[in-house]
Amino acid sequence: MPKTHILVALVGLLIAPAPSFALINQENAMPIRSEEYKNLHETMKKIYGQALNPWQHAMNEFQGMNMLGNWERKNELLKEIRALKTDAEREVGNLERFMTQSMRTGRAYIDFLHMMADFKALQRQEKAILPLMGVSAFAVQP
Repeated sequence: MPKTHILVALVGLLIAPAPSFALINQENAMPIRSEEYKNLHETMKKIYGQALNPWQHAMNEFQGMNMLGNWERKNELLKEIRALKTDAEREVGNLERFMTQSMRTGRAYIDFLHMMADFKALQRQEKAILPLMGVSAFAVQP
């Protein structure tokens, strides 16, 4: 069998949607109920809607402001960014503890890892934009 056929088969296995019975709790080998999976996704939607997306929008607005822009608005944005970051860290941390303690695997865990990657990307974006704007992450201009 040519190498490309093997590679295509492996990729197909990786991206194929997992059936709900494949979501297993490793600790006691109990399947995750679809209701649990829905609840997990509702929690993740809430985290995106209330913490991650607003945090990203605030950082994008701050990054797009002119260097000589309105300092009052910049100060408001910095406070907003810090508050949203705190909320995001708390919510993602709670979900991370839940996922770790319950040893979730399969599709639910993959979805969680995607959310964690988005969270880490926002942390990197924040670290990158504040120094570029001449503002310390811990100091607000008067």
